[in-house]
Amino acid sequence: MRRAGSRIWISLAAVFVVILGTLAIAPRFVDWSQWRDDIAGTVGTLAGRAVAIDGGVRLTLLPIPSLVADGVRLGEAAGGRAPYFARVGQLEARLDLAQLLVGKIAVTSLVFINPEVDLVDRLDGLLPDSALPVEQVRFVGGSLGLPWFEEGERLTRFDGEVVFNADGKGWRITGDFHHRSLPWHIEAALSPGPTSAQLGVQLGARGGGPTLRLTGQVKTDTGAFSGRLRGDGDRASELFFALGLPAPQPAKGRLTLDAKVEGDNDIIRLEGLTAALSDQRFQGDIKLDWTGENPVLVVELATSRLDVEAWQVNRSPALAPRKGNIRIDGRIDAKADTVEWNNGFARAATFKAALSGDILTVTEAHAQLPGSADVAGSGTFDLAAPHGFTARIEGGADDPRPALTWLGVTLPIPEGRLRRVSAVADLSGDQSALDIRGIDLAFDGSRLTGDISLRRGDRKQATLALHIDRLNIDAYLSAPDLSGPEPLAWMTDWDGSARITVDAATLKALPVPNMRLQAKLDKGIATLERLEGGTLSDVYLTLGGSIDRSKWPAVVDLRGDISLPDTYRVGQLLEIPLPGVLGRPLPFKTALSLNGPANAARIALAPAWGKVQGQVLGPLDLIARTGRVDVEFDSASSIAVLAQLGDIARRNDEIDTPASLRGVFSFGPGRWELREIKAVLADLAASGQVGLHEGKYIGGLGVSALHVDGWGGPLTTGNDLNAWIKALPESQIALRFGSIDAGNIGMNDVSATLETAPGTLSLGQITGKSFDGQGSGKLTLTAGDEQVSLDGALEIKDANLATLGGVLFQDPEVAGRLTLTGTAKSQGGSLLSLWRGLKGEAGLFAGEGKLPGFDIAVARKATEAADNEERNSALVFSLGGGVTSFKAGKGRIEINDGVARLLQFDLSFDGGNARYSGAWPLAGGPLVGQVRYDLDGLPPYGFQAEGQSGRWSRRVELPK
Repeated sequence: MRRAGSRIWISLAAVFVVILGTLAIAPRFVDWSQWRDDIAGTVGTLAGRAVAIDGGVRLTLLPIPSLVADGVRLGEAAGGRAPYFARVGQLEARLDLAQLLVGKIAVTSLVFINPEVDLVDRLDGLLPDSALPVEQVRFVGGSLGLPWFEEGERLTRFDGEVVFNADGKGWRITGDFHHRSLPWHIEAALSPGPTSAQLGVQLGARGGGPTLRLTGQVKTDTGAFSGRLRGDGDRASELFFALGLPAPQPAKGRLTLDAKVEGDNDIIRLEGLTAALSDQRFQGDIKLDWTGENPVLVVELATSRLDVEAWQVNRSPALAPRKGNIRIDGRIDAKADTVEWNNGFARAATFKAALSGDILTVTEAHAQLPGSADVAGSGTFDLAAPHGFTARIEGGADDPRPALTWLGVTLPIPEGRLRRVSAVADLSGDQSALDIRGIDLAFDGSRLTGDISLRRGDRKQATLALHIDRLNIDAYLSAPDLSGPEPLAWMTDWDGSARITVDAATLKALPVPNMRLQAKLDKGIATLERLEGGTLSDVYLTLGGSIDRSKWPAVVDLRGDISLPDTYRVGQLLEIPLPGVLGRPLPFKTALSLNGPANAARIALAPAWGKVQGQVLGPLDLIARTGRVDVEFDSASSIAVLAQLGDIARRNDEIDTPASLRGVFSFGPGRWELREIKAVLADLAASGQVGLHEGKYIGGLGVSALHVDGWGGPLTTGNDLNAWIKALPESQIALRFGSIDAGNIGMNDVSATLETAPGTLSLGQITGKSFDGQGSGKLTLTAGDEQVSLDGALEIKDANLATLGGVLFQDPEVAGRLTLTGTAKSQGGSLLSLWRGLKGEAGLFAGEGKLPGFDIAVARKATEAADNEERNSALVFSLGGGVTSFKAGKGRIEINDGVARLLQFDLSFDGGNARYSGAWPLAGGPLVGQVRYDLDGLPPYGFQAEGQSGRWSRRVELPK
């Protein structure tokens, strides 16, 4: 019995194995292609798209009955524009075994193995719209490309399933996928109801990161959706990374998101959106309208604070654009109470724009920048290459510096400039061109108008056509920096032309009217076609030529003519203050030529000034701003030269002589020097050198002779002296004169140190010979409100009394030496009035000496005379000859209104003394003097004299 039972089980097992083998092997010998349409129809119903099976179809009964199709292709949905919806490596349709046994195909679930889905348009057909004849759909190793993805970007490694409700109207999705190497998990469910279905979607990154949740109701009849979108979690950077965007600093913090979601067919709205990334918060509404051919995105956002620097990131290279990418139109209306950036902030920022295809139209862009600058603009921008645009900008500020600093723009303009700025301009261009038209820029009371065009190609090009009504050149433009290995290198990179006019400019505080510049630049060669007009208020220039920067050092070739009615202004322009008479108008004109390499160019000037002709020749180093030129000026008439000077004029009875000036002029930054001076003018012959170093004149001059009374003019006789001294520069110059005479006083072998500063002139360390004695002293002139003050001190030692006496009398009456010490002061508007207004006093001190022409022995005999007649006769004879020795002498001189008065000068001798007195006009005129002898036992007697220029009259005065 046991054996029979065992055989039965063995037989059953064998039959079962045979059946299993048959079920496993038999389908391989059957052609199942007749079921191809049934499988394709089932899948097509699921996808809502046409389905084609390109590969084989086979039936497997074990372990689960299924039809397997290779190479399945899902075509586009109705109205779509995609070439295909998906390609599936292998599709497995699992069958209902009971239905299969009765010869029917009933699919219970579908398995898509390695599906590749590409959506290059909208998301139509991604989920079924009606009940399905399957209970479950699974995806293994799938990938998905979405319309907004860049080429090569996909969702990969998608493993998940869709489970449908029994009635086929509800479903639930769970799955995992990777995007940009990050794992994600998604869950979604649709639960049907009588009038609406409950929809819930949850998306989050595995391993941490924020989670997005969408919940709401779907109307059964219309398909309209109403619900909320919420997001919460740390590391929002995961979302930015998933979208292919670099994550800003706020994304590394916490994300919160809340918005009401309304959907109606092809319109989706996020209303009452509030979002926060770290401490950055936004409110607004977003709308996506896909009722037309292209989606329209409308964004309205506002924030109280936008930190721009926090949102700045280093953008990684983008992927290639996806072919057939969808077009998204839209509008944006963004506002921010404050925009923080670069340690500052802008206020009331507004941006309104509309996007239509590749055209972005900005209707309003406005912000209040730091420093109360107001900037606004509008325009149209083509986002497709070559990115053409047209725009209009306008703005204004009392002081734009804070705004420019906030924008990272540094202007080399001194403080106090760029005030009350307003600007309007029209812009247009593309990637290779920029046109700025209708420029109207007002700043600091000036106005600039015109056009600027910039082009970028094989070479950069610029075209300027500008007009400026007034411009302070020093305040806005600096001299080009020629230092470094490649100065002015930009000239080799740019081509272009410029036409610039300035009605009234200012240079070195001087007016510069009617400037006209026309030039062009071509491959490093700048051609100055026209530079003319007033370069100063009365200086006129015409200049042309070229600067070749195609090599370095550049080659210069300039020629022109300059007319200079006022050389004093030229001195100001070159920062070389011209003192005194040299600071007066000296009109001359010159032809100019400058050519050669920039580091060794040769300058040639041919100046002409009245009857004065000259030439200036020599090399210049324009790079180092140094030079050395030979200077020569000649005139046949000194009188004509002096007349042209204006301030200095000779007497008409002077004999005319030639005039000339020779020297070597060298200069460099902050200095100049005129060496080897040889000058002849009238009776003056001078030599030496003078230079300007660090703003101060230094040097030394030697002059043969100076006859002050022979020179005239406003400085001497007018009222220009005060203004002249106020305009003096700082100087220290050593002077030496062979002789100086002024009126009735003179010195020879004179040396002094001239020191000047604005408002003062001082002659210090004066030494010389006067009355055959050694003289020294100091003289200072100080400008006042209206007049000049003079302070002087003089000391003469070992003066020859005979020489001094010869000033008063025709024949020297005194022999000996004396010392004179005194001070003087004066006020006046000219040199002559100073000289005539001298006030002061001096003391005279003499040692032993002799009085020739006075015989004291004869005078004493007068004491023995019997009567007055005999006495007076003896006194007269005492004045006729002989010599009397004196022991010592002292006296005092008083100066008042330019007249030196010898109040008394007493010489003592045995038996009496001699007292001298007199008046001496220092500025010239008759001299008067007298001497009184006071002897023991006799009344005073003597004589007085009056005369000038050696013509004397003498009269003896005897006691009555």
